[in-house]
Amino acid sequence: IKPEPFQGYEFYGWEGLTTIANPLSYKVTNTDTTFKALFRKQTYLITVNPDDPLHGQAFTTGRYEFESTPSFTVTEYDGYEFKYWQDELGVTTTQYPLTFSVTENKTYTAVFAAKKVDVHGVATAGLGSFDPIGQKDFGTTFTLEALPAYGYDFDRWSTGSPNPKRDITLSSPWRSDTTFYASFKRHKYTISAKADPEGTGTFIGVGQYEYETDTAVTAKPSTGYQFMGW
Repeated sequence: IKPEPFQGYEFYGWEGLTTIANPLSYKVTNTDTTFKALFRKQTYLITVNPDDPLHGQAFTTGRYEFESTPSFTVTEYDGYEFKYWQDELGVTTTQYPLTFSVTENKTYTAVFAAKKVDVHGVATAGLGSFDPIGQKDFGTTFTLEALPAYGYDFDRWSTGSPNPKRDITLSSPWRSDTTFYASFKRHKYTISAKADPEGTGTFIGVGQYEYETDTAVTAKPSTGYQFMGW
């Protein structure tokens, strides 16, 4: 006698017998004999992993009975969010939690993505801009540069650093936006004047002046000379 289990089941013995022989051989006698084959549901290996263990938790490895319907969830780490599941064949689903009827061994990968952070720059004094700004992925490292407007110089960041280039890492805790502050100061220009011929006069009002400062330079001729023009 050879038991033939249906899909998802397996033969595991004979009722009342110690043998698990398949097929079972027996000798026909002059009495009716009934043999009862025992079947049970097969179990299948289900594996669930995260695409990156630094982005979230989704570790499960276990065996589940045929046609059981397990449910799987994930734990998102700070700055990351669950996007979809992908099986070993590359098939994806956004079902959450993931629930399915077990019929075979399966492997699922939970795919996470970095959340976005809006990066802003604010000039607390003077005029200037910042580059790059806008949306960045959480966890990104980049260099933020403070760019003074025409007539201005970079002064310092709110941290006190005088370097206009600042290395930024968007790390925990995640925030939907973050702002960096810097101050700018007016550029100083040197105003000078020269008498022609040399030594025939002096000047009032020469020196260093900030951008957009209103000033006047007055020529004062030496004794025996008169101012003729610029």
